[in-house]
Amino acid sequence: MKTKTTIFFIILLVFSSCTAVKIPSERIYLDSNLTNNEGMILGCFSFDMTDNNSIKNSYDFYFKKIGQNDNNLNDKISLVPPQFAALTHKPDLIDGNNAIYYFGIKKEQGKYMFYALNTKETVGTGMGIGNMDELIKMETPFEIEKNKIKYLGEIKFIATKNYIKEKTFEWKYSFEFNNKSERDLKKLNELFPNLKIE
Repeated sequence: MKTKTTIFFIILLVFSSCTAVKIPSERIYLDSNLTNNEGMILGCFSFDMTDNNSIKNSYDFYFKKIGQNDNNLNDKISLVPPQFAALTHKPDLIDGNNAIYYFGIKKEQGKYMFYALNTKETVGTGMGIGNMDELIKMETPFEIEKNKIKYLGEIKFIATKNYIKEKTFEWKYSFEFNNKSERDLKKLNELFPNLKIE
């Protein structure tokens, strides 16, 4: 009975995950109508696809206005990769071994920063299926200008294995900020030809 119950929950998890795919670029057009003191930045998150074991079930990139508390958890960019039989990337663009996901943030003018990434990973335990969350600090500032849509750059998420023993390791995470305007502006203008991106 326990085995059947476990199989049922695995099947339920797989099918619920399939419908939860979330790509941040889907909202760019919806958020591009600027009013009053609003502006918008467009950028991308980049993930190395060399090791599929590093893919998480979901990513939440949290941002805030500089000088404010980290308490508005709605200010985030969420990414949920496809995960039918196995986790995989389905990005807006593939650049070499990198999966590129575009995103936009529309807010009132001011200075902001990404301050944390929360990853969620589904893991098997002796009691069944559970989720493991990991909060990773980051510090990537950006500025939103009134009535402008501006290109931010690429935020590359780097996951590397730190081996403790021969077959035992832990993940180490870091971020890299790159100006990929030649690549990204070309693709963004293809995806969103009606937007005037600076």
